Amino acid sequence: MKTISRVFMWQIISAIGLNLAYVFVISERFSYMGFSYTFNATKLFLGSLIIFLMLFLIFFISDKFIFVVWNIMFIYLFVGEMIYYQYTEGARAVQVVTIAITLLLLVFVSRIKKTFSNSQKQLNIDKVLVPLSFILIVPFFIQYYRYINFKNLLLIDVYQTRATFRNISTTLTGYLAAPLVRIILPILIVNNIERKKWIKVAIFFLMIVYVYLCGALKSVFIGLFALLLFYRGDYHRKTINFLKVVSFLTLFGILIEGLSGNIFLLDGFVRRVFFVPPYLNNIYINYFTDNYTYLSHSPLGLGLVKSDLDRSLSMYVGEVVMGLEGLNANVGVFTEGYISFGIAGSIFFSLIICSIFLIIKMLNMSPKYFGIVFVYIYYLNTAFLSTLLMTHGLLFFLAFCMLFLRSRHIESQIQ
Repeated sequence: MKTISRVFMWQIISAIGLNLAYVFVISERFSYMGFSYTFNATKLFLGSLIIFLMLFLIFFISDKFIFVVWNIMFIYLFVGEMIYYQYTEGARAVQVVTIAITLLLLVFVSRIKKTFSNSQKQLNIDKVLVPLSFILIVPFFIQYYRYINFKNLLLIDVYQTRATFRNISTTLTGYLAAPLVRIILPILIVNNIERKKWIKVAIFFLMIVYVYLCGALKSVFIGLFALLLFYRGDYHRKTINFLKVVSFLTLFGILIEGLSGNIFLLDGFVRRVFFVPPYLNNIYINYFTDNYTYLSHSPLGLGLVKSDLDRSLSMYVGEVVMGLEGLNANVGVFTEGYISFGIAGSIFFSLIICSIFLIIKMLNMSPKYFGIVFVYIYYLNTAFLSTLLMTHGLLFFLAFCMLFLRSRHIESQIQ
């Protein structure tokens, strides 16, 4: 109970930091990009009260894995949406309601005791994954070695490299990249860190660096960074560490901006992560209300409804709706549910996401691998469901967990 109270405290501090960052820096410095601040006492009071009351749900969560998932989703998805809603004139509360429903459902998920049987012998990670990782990286060497630019390691010529790889990238490497650099190689790195096999650690790290050079996409490092960030400690410790990072980024970012005018922290790690998604979500919701797509934009729609769009949905919103040439306005699963079928679609997609977390919970995965789950929580706000499952490798991850990451010990219940 004492640990949960500490999480409660750090959630409040993080929420205050995000509020201050939005009001005093982001809404002012990025007003030209559509971020605004309108004081509305009623919305501010109700928004703050709802955040405070929703937070009491953590005392009813009975599973440690769901506990950390819930807390990350709360500050990342719910609080970010609520802050944007309460300070933005004309913003709609659809996304706030959808995520609140999801958080409520996760509390019920945490109380499901069933787990997958562990009677089946699990495969040896290194024996299977080491040769698999070398096989999967072969296409990257064959197709792209001539286009590698080592200046990209210093973030030089990054955009030129990205432009080049847009023209030469293939579907095969596109689907191989996520399982390789977000799942297989990070797990091999952690396993060999534990065994102190430092040469292997270096080899697998260099493999991730090489895949990064095949396109200069910094997102290649997300899985590795998250895995190392969440590697140590139990689920409660991971939760507190994450909230401390959010608090530091907001409060220290405000201090740095006030002293030097530098907005690197507040722009790169706060605005883009916590407030750009709500901004884009609101644009989608306003445009597609009563104009639903019925999944015509997605392969999951099976082509049952013909799309009227002449390009991908995210590009259509970016270029046509927002009028910004070349803008790929990515939004997440919850927004996709709403623009597909309205609030019923939001709830249905919420059920899908909660079911996925239930499956992972039932696997009793070791806490040291939670960084991979964190990556998929992050993508909930930036990728459509089909992209999340296929391109970002979520289906592969679920199968991978079943084969390699099931724990033989049930230790996830909160005492």
